[in-house]
Amino acid sequence: MKSTVIPLQSLKAHEKSITSLCIGQRTGLVYATGGEDSNLNLWMVGNSSPIVCLGPFPSPVTSCIFSDSENEICCGNQGGSVILFDLNSSKILNNWSSHPSAINCLCYNPVDRMKTWYSCGDDGTIRVLSTSSKTPIKTIRAHDGPVNFLTISPDGRYAASAGKDKKVKIFDLNTFSEIQTFTKHTDSATCVQFHPKLPLLISGGC
Repeated sequence: MKSTVIPLQSLKAHEKSITSLCIGQRTGLVYATGGEDSNLNLWMVGNSSPIVCLGPFPSPVTSCIFSDSENEICCGNQGGSVILFDLNSSKILNNWSSHPSAINCLCYNPVDRMKTWYSCGDDGTIRVLSTSSKTPIKTIRAHDGPVNFLTISPDGRYAASAGKDKKVKIFDLNTFSEIQTFTKHTDSATCVQFHPKLPLLISGGC
């Protein structure tokens, strides 16, 4: 069966390049865009104007992700900061100086009610961020070079990372130790995901 994709909407979201985008997973009706203009804009599907504009920040937004409830959004920027917002009050819940350089990906532990967030960056590390602390509670030396992507397993036990060093790694989040390294990529590993139910991992690269 041949499928057809019908464009529903096209809009001007930022004055400069869009550098990140995420969709709310609870309703699928809200999404966010981060740009080189250092703004994070929140949208409802079908609206031509943002419902909320957060920023401008000191540097361009490089990553963003909604919480499960869509009541919070976390964003990272080129300067290495990670900011968690309460969207109901438009207040900052946490502002971590997470990395000395660009944030490449953000994710959260799905089993602890968004109390623990994770960032990865150009400095080759994964930082563990707690909502009860203003500074990272743990630094994992993950890759020789930038960590391009990070994801957490559905049960919250493992993190998987993809690096510019061509490696994909799995870490135990109870001990923060590396338990497996895959070296099948011949160029930079750019993304990785856990299967939602099966013990499988998929990765992509340059």
